[in-house]
Amino acid sequence: MEEIKFEKDDVRLQLEVTNVLIQLGIPSNLSGFDYLRTAIILTMCDKKLLRKITKELYPSIAEIYSTTAPRVERAIRHAIEVGFWRGDLDLIENYFGNSTDPSKGKASNGEFIATVADRLSMKIKIESLS
Repeated sequence: MEEIKFEKDDVRLQLEVTNVLIQLGIPSNLSGFDYLRTAIILTMCDKKLLRKITKELYPSIAEIYSTTAPRVERAIRHAIEVGFWRGDLDLIENYFGNSTDPSKGKASNGEFIATVADRLSMKIKIESLS
């Protein structure tokens, strides 16, 4: 089976990621929403970024949005917290299952990005087979 290559400027991909983030309860007015969408798309395009989140992914997003890597990390963490607090618990459980830390009640930034990116990649691959 041929590997699907994702493009950062693919409008369909941006729409898919946006829809998932909204379904997971992350408000689109948070800066973390935009940073998360970009992080997920970038990791779908280059899986190696999942092993270099603080050294490459956050700085890349910070450069795109003219901010700093610590602000990107903090905004993403806040957006995830809001989503886990306000989102559909059944959908969150369906997406993340037991991968979340029960004592914290939410996924880490890396877990969140990796899980959403992987699930969307698989969904798009399955759709392309149909």
